[in-house]
Amino acid sequence: MDYLVDSTDILLKKSIVNKIPDILKKLKESYKQHVFALLDTFIKQTKLQSIM
Repeated sequence: MDYLVDSTDILLKKSIVNKIPDILKKLKESYKQHVFALLDTFIKQTKLQSIM
């Protein structure tokens, strides 16, 4: 949301931003849960690796 209201300095690739509505509107709920769980796992792994 911060990105959309221009209160962040993070630049998002248009290809990523364009996928968000598809994820939220078109996928079955169980698929959404898998997508977000996968993203959470990658984020956690990256954070862990950065502190080691």
